Amino acid sequence: MGECIDIRREGAIARVVMHRKGNNSIAEDLMAELGAAFTELGQDPAVRAIVLTSEYEKYFSVGADLTSLGSIDRDASDAVDQVVAFVMRLNQHYLAIERCPKPVVAAINGHALGGGSELALCCDFRIMVEDGRSKIGQTESALGIIPGAGGTQRLPTSSSRRGFPRPRPKPWAGSTRRWPPMSSGRRSTRSPASWREGRRWPSR
Repeated sequence: MGECIDIRREGAIARVVMHRKGNNSIAEDLMAELGAAFTELGQDPAVRAIVLTSEYEKYFSVGADLTSLGSIDRDASDAVDQVVAFVMRLNQHYLAIERCPKPVVAAINGHALGGGSELALCCDFRIMVEDGRSKIGQTESALGIIPGAGGTQRLPTSSSRRGFPRPRPKPWAGSTRRWPPMSSGRRSTRSPASWREGRRWPSR
């Protein structure tokens, strides 16, 4: 347990529950705890799967906590370097989630905006509440701001099977399973890992 997250174990399933300032805004304290938790759980042989979720009913994560950048002096000669270093540190924690060797499910029970959406994209599976209210997306794009935590790379690979490089397969994703019918009418029983090694996906 930490100031921003709790780890709750239910048999072989570990639930990582965020609880930061009522809306889980993204800042270095939250991401550092998440990075450490996923590194630890990924190495724990007793854990078979991990669920990332929020303690709050309305918010999964609302994105960047802009006040966390308040400590950077914009007039300093190295202001740009400070911002770049800050973003790089955050991205290392995002990568800890993406590279976790266990299956990771994002249980999105509220808004997942900006960096919160990117947090969900680091997970292997995303399940979102259908309440007619909650939204997910890169809202900073409407302000002319490029997503800074990998959203422009992860979103295409998560939403399309064609035209984009696939993520590196995880150890648990190598089992053979059936894919959609190929154009010839046959079904492919080739493993997901083999398709991700650069081969074309079966055409629908």
